[in-house]
Amino acid sequence: MARTPTIDPKVVASELKETLKLARKKDLNFALLIAKDGMVLEAHPTKGSSVMRRQAKAKGAGPKGTEGVMNVSGKTINFKVEDDDFPGTLPKTTKKWLTSMGIQMKVLITLPGGVTLDDGEEDEQTPADTLGGAEDNPPDLPPDASDDESVDVLAERRALITTKIKDLGGRTAAIKDKVPGIAAKFVEGLKAAAGQLSADKLDAAATLLERIETGLVKAEAIPDAPVPPLPDETQTDAEKNGPLPLTPPEKEKQIEKLRAARAELDAKFTDLQRRGLPSSKDKANQLNAAFNAAIEAEKLKDAAKIVVALKGYLEAQIKAIPKETLWEKAAANSANAAPDRLTSSQSISQKFPGASAAAETAMTAFADVVGDQAITPELMAQAKGEIKTAQDRKAAVEAKIKRLEAEPDGDAKTKELGILRGDLTAIEGRLEKAEAFDKALRGKKALGDALAFGPLSKDSAKSISDEAATSLING
Repeated sequence: MARTPTIDPKVVASELKETLKLARKKDLNFALLIAKDGMVLEAHPTKGSSVMRRQAKAKGAGPKGTEGVMNVSGKTINFKVEDDDFPGTLPKTTKKWLTSMGIQMKVLITLPGGVTLDDGEEDEQTPADTLGGAEDNPPDLPPDASDDESVDVLAERRALITTKIKDLGGRTAAIKDKVPGIAAKFVEGLKAAAGQLSADKLDAAATLLERIETGLVKAEAIPDAPVPPLPDETQTDAEKNGPLPLTPPEKEKQIEKLRAARAELDAKFTDLQRRGLPSSKDKANQLNAAFNAAIEAEKLKDAAKIVVALKGYLEAQIKAIPKETLWEKAAANSANAAPDRLTSSQSISQKFPGASAAAETAMTAFADVVGDQAITPELMAQAKGEIKTAQDRKAAVEAKIKRLEAEPDGDAKTKELGILRGDLTAIEGRLEKAEAFDKALRGKKALGDALAFGPLSKDSAKSISDEAATSLING
């Protein structure tokens, strides 16, 4: 019904206003997709949201976006989505698109678990209890993120926190039938975290989400309570008494299935152990140990619940880990030496035999760190960017530690400080490796240039002794 063409935006705005006018009267099935030149919104009171998605794509929209049921109340549009598979920036992107169409309205996206994400703009007509305003911030949470964080880092943190809220919302929805009271508290906490995110209280939101996730892991491990059957006079005694215990062969078969389900998580578990922070690895190890204990005790229902919880936790944590760095990729491929790795150093063996050996040693050392990839300006810029990312992560954890140290002493504080200091040590190690990679990258480029067309090249007209050439390489 409403889209963003490149020809006449006025027509689009008019169609869009008609759609919103209709949405005030009744719920509309909708699809909201991102297009090259803006966005496409298709909505209808009876046609399904999947039909709306097809119509939106037919009008030039891409695959990214969401669908569900929408309505309008006052100056607020509420998109109740069917799943959380959409970009974390969608609320703000939609707000900007509406503004470009001359429509000033608040944008809310309500996830399946009941958590609401908003566009980050203040609006007096939006109830604080829906968006989780400042009053939802527990008094013992750290204050807002420091003002000196870069815009890029803040944007990345907002996206990670948005993803975390969506993930925890889905996991909360999955346990609401099993533990409705606990799930309701998690929903309230997620609403508060969404409010803190909207107010740019990123540290407070992240801390609250960590607490919610800790509680979720415990709740997910709670076995489902058996539902007693309704009285039925036609039931046999065996049916009334429930299923018979598993025979040893049946039990062994069930254990094998559970172990196979756990084995399917090996790659994710290993990846988290390799790249995750100590705090996230510790929680994964706790779940893994609980699974093994349940299997050992033949508590198969408990083991089934725990393996599901472990799968959800691993997927959420890996999603939050920064992309694999240059030095991690190089380390994974360092054993595969390129056949031409030492060609440049060997090319001067007749002219500078000593320097050739020194260059061969240096090139091998550089390759151990950066591999045999070509040194390009883009690669060097990416290496600098990874140093900045690690520095920002380090500064953020240091700020958390500083604020926590100022709080009253207690067991909870001591435990939290231990976790944060463990994370800080891990981040510092990653920063050192990023800096070493950058240094090796620059060293390899400088030596390669010198061997190719500088004073150390075999065709250089400069008169320089082998000793001086060797000293230049080793210096």
